[in-house]
Amino acid sequence: MATYANSQLTSAGLLLASRAAAGKTTFSLTRTTASSKDLSTVSVGELTAMPDEMQSGVLTDNSIVRLDDHTLKQVEVFFTNRDLEISYPVNAIGIYAKETGGSEILYAVIKAVEAEMMPSFADKVLLEFKLAVTVVVGQIQNVTVAVDPNGLATTTYVQNQQVAVVLNEKSYAIDTAKLNLNDYPRFKAWGYYNGAGIAQTTSYAGVPLMTELTMNVDLQNNGQVMIPRFMTAQIKAALPDFNIGSFAVTRASDGKWMYLISEPATIGIQCLNATFK
Repeated sequence: MATYANSQLTSAGLLLASRAAAGKTTFSLTRTTASSKDLSTVSVGELTAMPDEMQSGVLTDNSIVRLDDHTLKQVEVFFTNRDLEISYPVNAIGIYAKETGGSEILYAVIKAVEAEMMPSFADKVLLEFKLAVTVVVGQIQNVTVAVDPNGLATTTYVQNQQVAVVLNEKSYAIDTAKLNLNDYPRFKAWGYYNGAGIAQTTSYAGVPLMTELTMNVDLQNNGQVMIPRFMTAQIKAALPDFNIGSFAVTRASDGKWMYLISEPATIGIQCLNATFK
């Protein structure tokens, strides 16, 4: 399992945080990058840029976690191997910052204790790598986080967005006869490639990896009809070959799964406590 050490400020980052703590400036955390270089013996303070940068990620304000210390800010870094041509170990992660009216600097570095291996996308197997990072920022009211809305969808980013897509305007009938009074059907959704039968989370029929999709569900007719809503950005990132306007629909024989198939991509919707009709 990949593990990472606490974030460390560069010399430029420490100076910026000190100025923000004194109320003399404001700044933004602007972007994040991943490096393949082993920095275990390198002094972070001396770094002005991340060596051997392999790819950029998405940086998101993690508003889910509340921190009592107002000198600390928690963000989430998110990387995916989408369009990645070369596999590499994520040995270090850099966070950049820009002072208001100033230039961008390398602000903080997170070193790997045990690195995550980021595979290439040659086999169209998507890997998402997320890490919650706490950084010293002086005073949180003097810091903002720049989020690229055209980037990859992170969990926090998705939860803060209202734009969703109803695939092909379809709804699906649910058998709720066995549910208790005041109980409603619950669902999960997964995206994967080259699937066969019930979707697998381990290697099966050419599917070594699945992506859990964020899905909001509207229920009609007292829970007997469900309308799934997916995040457009996440579908494009996880299943770039899925045609949201044209796909086949099949149902598992036991009613526990509904498959939306746009070959070679599939969205499997699992009904956790009821069945599809």
